[in-house]
Order: sequence, then structure tokens, then C-alpha cells
Amino acid sequence: MTDEGIRTVLEVAAARARLPGAPRRRHIREEAGLSQADMAKGLGVTRATISRWERGDRTPSAARLVAYETLLARLARESAYSAESDPRG
Repeated sequence: MTDEGIRTVLEVAAARARLPGAPRRRHIREEAGLSQADMAKGLGVTRATISRWERGDRTPSAARLVAYETLLARLARESAYSAESDPRG
């Protein structure tokens, strides 16, 4: 296996370990005010695929896993930041 291949395998494994559980995925998306269609468009998949991932019926393929986990992590961070910054508490 090449060095790049090893890096890819490690990146996918790390993303899989960080991927939130199915119910949390939906919560993160909803907190960000995004629809399943919005997420699907950004990731290049169908709305039905997002639905399956959020229900836990399917797991993203390696090709989509890293992008999906990265997007969810960013949305979660931004949501947490917004909640902390909101003067209404």
C-alpha cells in the first residue's frame, strides 16, 4: 500500500470514529436550519440518502464519509458558537 493509500485509510477510519450517532446527525442538521435536500446537494447525494444516514439505515461510503463527518462537525461547532454568542442565553 502506498503512503497516500495509508493516509486515506487512516482518514476514513478517523472520520468513522468521529461520526455522530444517527439521531445526533439529524439534530445537527436541523439546528443549522438545513433541509435534507440542502445537505444532499452539498454532498452530491440524494435527499433519500441523507434520510437513510440519519436513520442509521445506511452508513456513508468511504468516498462520502469524510465529507459528511467534516460538514457535521463544522455545523455542530457553528451551532455551539451561535448559542454561546446569543445574548438571549
